[in-house]
Amino acid sequence: MSDTVELSAPGLFLGDVSLSHPVEADREEVRRAADSSETWTWYTYRADGAHFETFWPRFVDEHCPPDEVHHVVRWRGEVVGATCFLAVDTRHKRVEIGGTWYSAAARGTKVNPACKYLLLQRAFDWGARRVEIKTDSKNARSRAAIEKLGARFEGTLRNHMLLHDGRSRDTVYYSVIPEDWPAIQARLARRLKLD
Repeated sequence: MSDTVELSAPGLFLGDVSLSHPVEADREEVRRAADSSETWTWYTYRADGAHFETFWPRFVDEHCPPDEVHHVVRWRGEVVGATCFLAVDTRHKRVEIGGTWYSAAARGTKVNPACKYLLLQRAFDWGARRVEIKTDSKNARSRAAIEKLGARFEGTLRNHMLLHDGRSRDTVYYSVIPEDWPAIQARLARRLKLD
């Protein structure tokens, strides 16, 4: 089986959380989940209101394995967000988990730990040597979730990106490598009551 097929294989499920590749039939459900300006505070783009008309074609078109693999996130059958494999480097077996956002109803639930469990498992099954996760240095909620996961903080890239409203973003980088995965997997399994 090729790297591309393994990393982009469809159908990731854990209990009532599922990840699937975006298709046109998802459009209106994703629109509803994305329609809050608060969701997009820390992003370089927006998908609420009229911004969705720019977001959706890019989200679908940029799902282009092996470079990017996009997922629509469902919880209890309803779309609650999205998450992606980005910056896939098949030569060096590196991948980023990013482009992650959730509607307010899904935040603080088991959705994010379940998604991270599924994506990290897929990445390491694929043979990843490094999984990167990054966020805005000022995004306390995201940083807390990444740190609770057990990813290792690696540093800050200053003035790394411009947010959708023109603000400059310092980006904090975290990583998970194969040696970290067993402990993180066990921690997530306990949180998700998979034991």
